[in-house]
Amino acid sequence: MDFDQLENIWKKADNLATRDSEEALHQKLMAVTGTQRKIKKYFRFEMVIMVSSVIFFSTVALLNGGLEPYFYKLFVLVLIGSIPINVRLFLSMKRISGIDYANDLQKNLIKARNHLKFTIRIYFGLIVFSVIALVVMSWLDSYFLQLPFAWQIGVIGYLFIFFIASLYLVNKLYGKRLKELEELVEEL
Repeated sequence: MDFDQLENIWKKADNLATRDSEEALHQKLMAVTGTQRKIKKYFRFEMVIMVSSVIFFSTVALLNGGLEPYFYKLFVLVLIGSIPINVRLFLSMKRISGIDYANDLQKNLIKARNHLKFTIRIYFGLIVFSVIALVVMSWLDSYFLQLPFAWQIGVIGYLFIFFIASLYLVNKLYGKRLKELEELVEEL
């Protein structure tokens, strides 16, 4: 083999390695943007549900000429419990959207992953806190205590179902996205 043949073999190997790494990087970037799109979709869905609930509650209150104070307390507790997590989720989306792919991709993905992981922990904590606060508030409210026992059990049962369903959905929707980010960080 002469020098020209070795040079051609070297260039082919270099081009092949570059192409493979570009394809792998492209796949990783597509995975990151896919995760980002899914988080945005879930966040928008949650916002639509929240705004719809506010509109529905306000409409029912206006049409009925007001509601019992118990229902206002329920509404305020749920609304207050949802504000911090919605802010954190919005910030998580911004952080993932703001990843600089040209500058230290792994470091930026780790920051985004850690932020989302902490946000999910806060989400779980706020769900637990909200349900406990709603149960305690219910048992201390005179209107709730005057309801028939079957209704009281129904409300507590609903809160339990809400608790289990919320934890499941947060884990299914956001937990999957977190796992995707963790796998990307490990690959890099």
